[in-house]
Amino acid sequence: MKKVLFSIFVFVFTFLMFSCSESTNQTTEENSISGVLVDEQDIPIPNAIMYLVKVSDGKTKTLVSEEVVAVDTTDEDGNFDFKNLPQTLGSIKVRIIHQDFKIFEDYLLSLLEKQHRNKMRVKMFHNDDCCGKIIIRTIDQDSAVVGNVEVRLNRGRDIIRKIKTNDNGLAVFENVCSGSYWVRIAKEGYQVIEREFNLGNCDTLEFTFVLNRREVDTCCRGVIGIEVKNQNGEILNGSIVKLRKNGELLTTLTIRENQPVFFRELCPGTYSLLILREGYKAVERNVTIECNDSTFVSVQMEVDTCCNSVLRVVVKNGDGQPIPQAKVTIWKSGTKLGYYLTNDDGVVVFRELCNGKYGFDIQKEGYKSIEFNVEIGCNEEKEITKVLQRAESDSCCNGAIKIVVNNGEGQPISQAEVNLWKDNQKIATSSTNNDGFVIFNKLCQGKYVFEVKKEGFKAIEFAVELGCNEEKVVTKVLQRNETDSCCKGVLILKVKDRTTEENVNGARVKMWKNGQVIKDGTVSEGRVVFTNICPGQYGFSILKDTYKSLEFSLTFECNDTLELTKLLEKENQDTCCKGRVVLFVKDSSNNNPLSGVEVRLYQGSQKKAVQTTNENGRVVFENLCRGNYQISMTKSGYQGMEFNFELDCNQTREFEKYLVRKSDTCCTARLKLRIVDDSTGAYIQGARVLVRYNGSNIADPVSNAEGWAVADGLCAPRTYSIRVSAEGYQVREFTITFQECNTIMETVRLRR
Repeated sequence: MKKVLFSIFVFVFTFLMFSCSESTNQTTEENSISGVLVDEQDIPIPNAIMYLVKVSDGKTKTLVSEEVVAVDTTDEDGNFDFKNLPQTLGSIKVRIIHQDFKIFEDYLLSLLEKQHRNKMRVKMFHNDDCCGKIIIRTIDQDSAVVGNVEVRLNRGRDIIRKIKTNDNGLAVFENVCSGSYWVRIAKEGYQVIEREFNLGNCDTLEFTFVLNRREVDTCCRGVIGIEVKNQNGEILNGSIVKLRKNGELLTTLTIRENQPVFFRELCPGTYSLLILREGYKAVERNVTIECNDSTFVSVQMEVDTCCNSVLRVVVKNGDGQPIPQAKVTIWKSGTKLGYYLTNDDGVVVFRELCNGKYGFDIQKEGYKSIEFNVEIGCNEEKEITKVLQRAESDSCCNGAIKIVVNNGEGQPISQAEVNLWKDNQKIATSSTNNDGFVIFNKLCQGKYVFEVKKEGFKAIEFAVELGCNEEKVVTKVLQRNETDSCCKGVLILKVKDRTTEENVNGARVKMWKNGQVIKDGTVSEGRVVFTNICPGQYGFSILKDTYKSLEFSLTFECNDTLELTKLLEKENQDTCCKGRVVLFVKDSSNNNPLSGVEVRLYQGSQKKAVQTTNENGRVVFENLCRGNYQISMTKSGYQGMEFNFELDCNQTREFEKYLVRKSDTCCTARLKLRIVDDSTGAYIQGARVLVRYNGSNIADPVSNAEGWAVADGLCAPRTYSIRVSAEGYQVREFTITFQECNTIMETVRLRR
């Protein structure tokens, strides 16, 4: 993890106060914290930004000013690590930001009450609209369960979560946001599987993956180690090392904490290493290893003298008018470098670019986004103009079509691929959910063509005429490919309680083939019946609350009729389930009770209860079993809060918590300015950057030896006035607008 320790702005009077008590800001190498960030399921959260903020409190605990003392980003295992912290931690608050989660804030000492400082475990809660669920099962070619399989859930270039299947071959991701995802299924000794899919809002998707064994190669224990240094022999932390073989990217590692990285489990062959570091020339090395070889590579990177290129991007509409506040994002080698917003003239300027190929995308509400590449030469100055086309603003573009797909028996068909065409162009692709339907929204008036495909069924095509803002439901039946007379098999399945042998009515039975649910039934009068079964091997799962789930497989021959009984075992019952929690919620500014606070109680990944505080700010949760719990509190106009606690057998616990009012949508924006000499390009140290809003000084950072001046904790949406000055240089003044809480980076050139 990349560590960045820095001091930034505070109000002037706060700065004076801190300067008079310098000892409170002393740091020590031993004063460190580390741990892992997890979600409601205790799954590590990667790519979350963690801030440690020194807070200056008033008597009412209302925030007066803040100073960010450390920032870290969690790695793919959710790990974080902070070193050299102030000796006094009483005023340090932890703030964590991730786009899928509610903002987390709590005082560090509160988190350390029952935790070791280097074994911390911090829990975040997903946004309320992240309500999807993905269920994955892994089996082998013989339908036997395969456990301990790594399942990586990815969205675009980013890993979202990763877990391993349990002993029953089951992995479940809960609280998943809607979007396009892909999973990677991997276990040593088996072939890797990758699968793309779309998840609708609050949908549940279930997949069964069949893992095929691969021949064990006893020569695949090779190791390549690599260290990256600058020309002074210093380790270059933050360097990215990419490993390829035969042109395929295998994995990417990052140099951290002055330590080399190691690629392991490598088979014989020639591998390509690509080492990247901002401001340095990229390095490529080929390394050949034999059977179970171990080799170590030391790379010295040179400062890139071709890193003073300037690219000016002009963004206009179809009428040739500039588009202000368009978001222009820059990428290189698959890594997002950042983005700027166009000014009133529709212009952004990227400075200090190294030579090479860059990718860009431009987004602006009301316009169609575009992507393009630009090749930059050594210290070249270039200008390009891009035109954004307006998105269709037709008032007749709010139509919707719901496609329902059933089989010949009227049962829904899940995961059928549905392609949508208009004017001979494919405009969308999606898949039916477990209820056999998919919805296409924001459709304009006109004629659409649909194609529906599903393995084992005949594909169909049909057209739908949609009127202005019309909503239509179309039901289609897919016919099976099998035309022979061997598809009349029958399964009569009885489900009983193992102890009492009573019928377990209401149990849900799913029938699987090739990773897809093909039939779904509910036990009634002790049985469920599936008909029209073709020859082949099928998997089955039985689910029922308070019972352990059961999975098994069956093979059907031509027109077989099978009748069998399955026994379900009750989950262990806990006699320590009379626990009680009483919570009082108050306003931190006046100590008054807060009514209308939504309080959610979680145990592990399961939401146990939701209540709202009464006029006394009180809620009570009863009949709780012993264990570890989490409470999440939200109220409009206040910052949310979460905390963890442990409940013993039939224990009663009382808590009093305070919510802090919030005055802005968010106040976690970051401004990063690099101050340079306009004629030489040299960094200017000691330049003063004054950030003002409504006539008040908000921040007053000073540039460091690399020319960087950083202001954190800015609010959005908001426009700030910026004044940059340095001894011997002309003053520059300009404005910067934050539309959202993000990081804006600019290079400011001062003239003498």
